[in-house]
Amino acid sequence: MSYRIEYQWMCLPITANFAEGLSETHYVIAIEGGCNNLTTVDRDGRERRSREWEIGMIGTERQILRQTTRFASACEGAMLRPRGRTCTPEAYIRRIRRLLKTPKGPSWTLGHLGLGARLPAAHPLVSGAEEPGFSYFPERRFGEDFVKLIPTWRDQWARYFELLGPYLDDFSLSPWSTGHIHLMPGS
Repeated sequence: MSYRIEYQWMCLPITANFAEGLSETHYVIAIEGGCNNLTTVDRDGRERRSREWEIGMIGTERQILRQTTRFASACEGAMLRPRGRTCTPEAYIRRIRRLLKTPKGPSWTLGHLGLGARLPAAHPLVSGAEEPGFSYFPERRFGEDFVKLIPTWRDQWARYFELLGPYLDDFSLSPWSTGHIHLMPGS
């Protein structure tokens, strides 16, 4: 049976001082994880489970906690295993709450976070008029057309969260499709 393993977590804050125009602090929960049955060979020739950093959750504290409760339900059926062990949904929620109370500093956010949402070509944010301050890049993945919506400058991050907020609230946009994490220490 296949399940997801989460190895490390990090909370990156995006404050009003950091992204001008935000009415409240937003967070990114970066997660290093992977599937239990996918492996890679390291440079020493040893096989190990594949893992990579990605955006696991994103938004305001309320949005993060809503996403957390949704993902924590996978712990109940052992489809999500933090550090490779079974876990209760309540323990998973406590872990994310602790992360929200102790976020990293703004330099971590600037150095490791890239925002850019991958949206289906027919998504309302794509089919409407182009938003000033954003770049639109068409791409094709697995036979489907997508458009990357990327804020051109950091001063557009507040507008980025404003645009994506309703789609994060109704769970029609996956957090991992909203950007990328780079240059993080692997486990």
